[in-house]
Amino acid sequence: MDTVIRMVVGLAIVFVTFGSSAVPTAAAQTGERCFEQTSQCIGGRFRSFWEQNGGLAVFGYPLSAAAEQPSRDTGQNYVTQQFERARFELHPENTAPYDVLLGRIGADVLANRGDDWPSRPTFEQAPAGCLLFRETGHTLCNSAVIVNNTVIETNFRSYWESQGLFDQALNRYGRSLALSGLPLTDTIIETNSSGDLVVAQYFERARLERKLEPFGDQSNPTGPVLQGRLGDDLLATKRTIKPVELNLDTPTALLADEQGLVLVTGDQGSTIFTGAASGSQVRPIASDQPFVGSIAADKQYVYYTTSDYRQNSASEIRRVSRASGNPERLATVPPSAQGRPAEVQPFGLVLGAEDLYWSNNLGQILRLPKSGGEPQVIAEQQARILALAANEAYVYWATQSGTFVRLSRASGQVEQLATQLGENQSARLILSGAEVYLALVNAEGGSLLWFSNEGILQETLATGIINNLLFSGDKLYWTNGLGSIAAVSKIGGPIETLVASQPLVAFALNSEGLFWVNNHYLTPAVVAGNASTRGSLMYVSIK
Repeated sequence: MDTVIRMVVGLAIVFVTFGSSAVPTAAAQTGERCFEQTSQCIGGRFRSFWEQNGGLAVFGYPLSAAAEQPSRDTGQNYVTQQFERARFELHPENTAPYDVLLGRIGADVLANRGDDWPSRPTFEQAPAGCLLFRETGHTLCNSAVIVNNTVIETNFRSYWESQGLFDQALNRYGRSLALSGLPLTDTIIETNSSGDLVVAQYFERARLERKLEPFGDQSNPTGPVLQGRLGDDLLATKRTIKPVELNLDTPTALLADEQGLVLVTGDQGSTIFTGAASGSQVRPIASDQPFVGSIAADKQYVYYTTSDYRQNSASEIRRVSRASGNPERLATVPPSAQGRPAEVQPFGLVLGAEDLYWSNNLGQILRLPKSGGEPQVIAEQQARILALAANEAYVYWATQSGTFVRLSRASGQVEQLATQLGENQSARLILSGAEVYLALVNAEGGSLLWFSNEGILQETLATGIINNLLFSGDKLYWTNGLGSIAAVSKIGGPIETLVASQPLVAFALNSEGLFWVNNHYLTPAVVAGNASTRGSLMYVSIK
């Protein structure tokens, strides 16, 4: 049986990679059928192949005209046409049905995302009820364990086995393999190009997906198994993800600005590194620190909080020169009156025009001059503070109980801007000129809110899980906790998914591009073993 399977797999791979120097012209495509949905047509052998093998449900609408293009598999030119879910290549040197071959579009999308799928953890044996593809080490199942031991019914195996190219010379397995190819990943959760949260699996020539309820019971997917719109993803992908070569332990914090990159690494203590704005020329500026919590930076210094949980000691506020190193202590944060350091541990460190601000678990907001001194409590709240931001005139914050507040730096007056924002689990807050942007996440979901400087709600710009909110130029950028980075104009409009299916640990942004720490230790497939605790720094241009 294994021999038969290997023979069929080999045949399927030959279908994709076999090439010839004989290249027909696009004018050979005749008998067109056009679609007003995309203003594109299909004709000749591409049309008959499309109609014989499932048509719209399997391949989707044509997205481009048939034209000569180099194949990413062979490097040779073929008449090629892009569809929503497939890429057709014309090979007249082969007899039908092998004169039309399907490109490895699933592998192309993963490559464009910087996903080194061969390095993902693999299986030696198939779980019960699953197929194991030894060529890639991945499995195909009808259910999967994804997050927190949650079992999700995918029905991917049943769908894969029920769909295949029309070829009487192949058995059912061979027809399915010819259509979708080998699995390149196991099941993952991601946001697709339509903005839907899905459980998905990538194959050489397909992505199977099933929609999940964004904030409900993820063990109950909704709707049927669908072919992902990989062709659409490829055409929309104008940015290629690139790794930044670093020989560092997995960074735990990341910051980027026009002066360069700041990284914090270490799980037994912390080292702070700086690098050029491109992420290159990384060097340590503060080594063997206690655990670094929050970081902030201006042109001259990196400011950071430290706590040594092993010693149950007081926290400190420190700074280090970005150019020369030389860390210095700005302030010590002693334990609370009850002697508990964790209660006053600083978090959410932000920079104002002249001062540093942070909060603690007592609901206090503290201020410290950038040059150091004695921390001063400037406000106390009944609820935990989730997010802080400051500019020349005000300090803003959002609380767990759903209040949005600001304090005048000149008068010290506290003003509540909103009080009915709900019980929240996390928040992000950024200031851009006269505009204020607040992202809230609660049990029902989340939202990105745009306020004027006076605290008047202008618009809800996005909904869903919104983490790590940042901005550059006229756009806001965030991650959704499931490996996607999205962007929207500061005044609203369509949401663009820039990066998907990345195991994000930390995220940073400057005017050149996006940086994030990509740690495969966090991926669901690590349950199978072979996990690495070393992450990689990834980069994609936003220009």
